Order: sequence, then C-alpha cells, then structure tokens
Amino acid sequence: MKKRRFMALCAAVAAGTMLTGCAGGGSIAGGADLGEGYPMEGDNHLSYWVVLDSNLATTVTNMGDTEYAKALQEKTGVTIEYQHPTSSNVQEALNIMLLSGDLPDLIEYSWGGYSGGLPMANQNGSIIQLNDYIDDYAPDYKKFLDENPMYQKMVVSDNGDYLGIPFLRGDRSLLTSYGLIIRQDWLDDLNLPMPETIEDYYNTLKAFKEQKGAELPFSANIIHTSGMGVLIGAYGVDKTFFVKDDKVVYGPAQPEYKEFLKEMHKWYDEKLLDNNFPTLDQKTINSNMLNGFSGLTSGSGGSGLGLYNETAKTMDPNMKFAGAPYPVLHKGEKPQFGQIQGYCNGEYVAVSSSCENVEAAVKFLNYGYTEEGHMLNNFGEEGVSYIMENGYPTYTDLIVNNPDGLPMNTALGMYVRAAGGGGPFVQDPRYIEQYYRTPEQKEAWQLWTSTEAEKHILPQLYIDQEKQSDFTAKCNEIQTYQDEMFSKFVMGTEDIEGFDAYVETLEGLGLNDVLDMYQEAYDRYLKR
Repeated sequence: MKKRRFMALCAAVAAGTMLTGCAGGGSIAGGADLGEGYPMEGDNHLSYWVVLDSNLATTVTNMGDTEYAKALQEKTGVTIEYQHPTSSNVQEALNIMLLSGDLPDLIEYSWGGYSGGLPMANQNGSIIQLNDYIDDYAPDYKKFLDENPMYQKMVVSDNGDYLGIPFLRGDRSLLTSYGLIIRQDWLDDLNLPMPETIEDYYNTLKAFKEQKGAELPFSANIIHTSGMGVLIGAYGVDKTFFVKDDKVVYGPAQPEYKEFLKEMHKWYDEKLLDNNFPTLDQKTINSNMLNGFSGLTSGSGGSGLGLYNETAKTMDPNMKFAGAPYPVLHKGEKPQFGQIQGYCNGEYVAVSSSCENVEAAVKFLNYGYTEEGHMLNNFGEEGVSYIMENGYPTYTDLIVNNPDGLPMNTALGMYVRAAGGGGPFVQDPRYIEQYYRTPEQKEAWQLWTSTEAEKHILPQLYIDQEKQSDFTAKCNEIQTYQDEMFSKFVMGTEDIEGFDAYVETLEGLGLNDVLDMYQEAYDRYLKR
C-alpha cells in the first residue's frame, strides 16, 4: 500500500499535479458576484466522471441523488449525468476509460494517481488546455487567482498552462486533520502530564504498560507515512522528500533518521510499540484503543478522536481520549514537521477532448468560485442546511443532529461538498470549525496545527517530460527498498550499524538523480 502511494507521489511530481500547499494566505471568498449569469440559458447537459464520496456510498449510489447535486443543477441551469467508477481500483478505472477514448465531458480526479498526470493527459489528447476559455467563461475563478497570487502560482504549470479547475483549501487551518491520540483518563489516573518530547512519550508508554496493563501501548502502522510521520519530525526530518533552506532533501537518508530508527527499535524491543505494526489495519487499531490494549495511536480528528470518544460513551463513561502534540526532542521546541495537506491537493476537474460544449463546461466549473457557489459547496442552501447567525453560516440540525440518524459526515455529503475533499471551489474554514464539535476535537486541532510543517512541504512541481520514466522507476525502487529496510531496522533483523551501507544502496538506486530532478523542478517553481 505504501509503495502505491509513493509511486503516485512520484507520478504527481513528474506530472506537475499538486502535492502539498505553499506558505502564505489569501481570501477564501468566492467571486464578487452572487452567481451572475446563472442559471445558464439554453439546454445544457454535461457528463461528469467522479469517484463517489465514501461518506455517501451507504446512502446513495449516484451523486445526482444528493440534495447538493439537485441544488447545483437548479442554480447553474446544467443537467449533470454523474458517472462513478465501479471498480475499487480507481486509478485503473481511469486509465481504462482514457485509453478507450469514450470520455465524459468532465473528469474529476486526484491526478497524481495518473501516470504523467494532467500534462500527460493533455499531451495524449484526453483533456484540453483551458487557457483560451478562462478569461471569457471562468471570470470568477480568474478573479480569485488574480487576487490570490499564492494560489495562482500553484495551479499553473511552469509555462502557464491551465489544465483543470481545482479544489482549493482556503486557510492554513484546513491543512491539518491528523495527529497523535492518547488515553487522557490514563494520564489523569497516573498523574502524568501530556507528553511533549520523545522521552516523555517513551516514559508515558512504559507507565501505560506497567501500570495500566496495556499490552500494546502504541498501536499504529508506522511503516505507513501517516503513522511514521507523527513521530519522525522530532528528529528534524520528514518521512519522505521535503524542503530545507530551499534544498530538496530525502528524510530517510539523513543521519537524524538513524536516531529515529534506533528509538523505534527500542520501543519495539520493549514491546511499547505494537510488534505487529507492519500489518496493522485501522479496524484492529480502533479495537486496541477502545478495549484498553493500547493508550496511544495516530488518527484523524473525526474518524479517529471523534469516533473514540463517541464510542466510549457507550462502553465506559470514564474512558476519555485527547489529541496529543507532535513530539520534539527538547522541551519548549516547536515541532518542525507534522501531518499537512496542500492548499491544492491535486484534485482537479478537467474538460475532456470529447466535450462538445466547452464554453458551458468551463462556465459550469466557474460557478464554484462565485459567492453563491462558494456557499452552496461549503454550507448548502440557506434555510435548509444552514442559517446565518450574526453573519456566520451555521449548520442546522439537518447536519449536526440529522433526524434520519445520519452521521454528520454523511449528512454533510448529502448537502455540500466541503467534507469530501474535492470539487471546483475553495473550502471554507467555517466548515471544519463546525465539523469538529467537541472541545477535545477543537483542542486537538489546535495542537496538531501548531507546527512548522508548512515551510518544509513541496509545492507544485513539474519534472521534465523526458525524465519522467526514469524518475518514476527510480522512485519505485527507492521506496521498495526503504520500506523493507525500515521494518528490518525497527525489528532488529538488520543492525542499525548498517545504516551507512543502507544509504549507499539508496544512492546506488538513483537517489541523487531523483533529488537532482526534484531540485530542478523546485528551482523552476521558485521562478514562476
């Protein structure tokens, strides 16, 4: 699984799709109008290929059946035929569709998963360039980019191509939703403070094991980037490629990474780390946390922390979970790394070469950047899914206390797109402020966002087309080897004194070539 994610990462960079966000900020409002020119005149029909949001899959089989889609059709004047891939392998489904030439008008996808990304899809004739249409048919999108140069820099290629209309996050607070989760009631019972340093976490896990009977004190699949990423930042490196002083660096080849591995081996050897970490799935981790086998894990604010505390109410009213900070080496330091997503996550809606009414398609996509479209995508319809209270769009009980018993994420999916992480619009932070409803979630959110991670993340990069195959092949070999050696070092089947030889092997697999290609692309980005 990790290998596939890494290959997608490399493909995304090679293609120029967005990996992570850039520093800075900007207005999150949509266009200045309320949706001028909508609903559109005429008989407008478009087909739209998009993955069905997992939040909706148990409620509807087609996005067109949601209240959001019905409102969007009414407000834009465009009838949409939604098409969803039936295969669980979405990347394969997209590849087959593009190769067939039987294309819908619009294709929404996280294009890093497509070999060569948006530029390759354009080069092979599957999607079209939108430069000639933006000015006339997407004025609100253009206005937003003109007023927010940070985003403008992200969404174009090095030579200024527009190849789709993106989903964008409108605030730094929306970039982080994942971190460490701890048994707060155990800390209270043992009179322990919230851990801050790596040493604190080690001592806390020992106390959980010895005094609370936790058989698997820290339960997380740390071989995955998300699990590893909650700890490795304490050593001043990240779990993959990152930026340091305008240089692209590979974390798992740095001397600090060796110290991280030594610490993880100690945790493994003392059985503070779940020794089954390479094969742990989320269901098992959840069970470990809720049944007292574990006291620390990593997870999201909603399906992790929120789920645990909600479930605990029915199991043990004394059980309480809280977010815990990303660790540092020395007290008082600010974490340099932590989970962070991009302002643009690579999710674009592209117009296919089969589209016969490009003007209508682009104008339809522009709607999400109008003020009215911004509100619909983030909050739904006023008086139905939200009301204005002192100028603040507040979700109604239809969302927060659904009369049909729908969980909040599912209810949101029926009326808005903000919770799904896709669609052509700017996500509003007022959505997440209400999605995180409990004090524990809000406190965790603040803890997890309090890092310097933003200054280290890679922006939108484009690898030279002629180097893409070499880049992806070498990335694949590097990650396969790094995964293998990570487990061996942590489990002790490979002596940590072999670390230098491990780095030499990485270099032999082409790491320096990959770093050079990254650096060239990053330098071009800085000159945009």
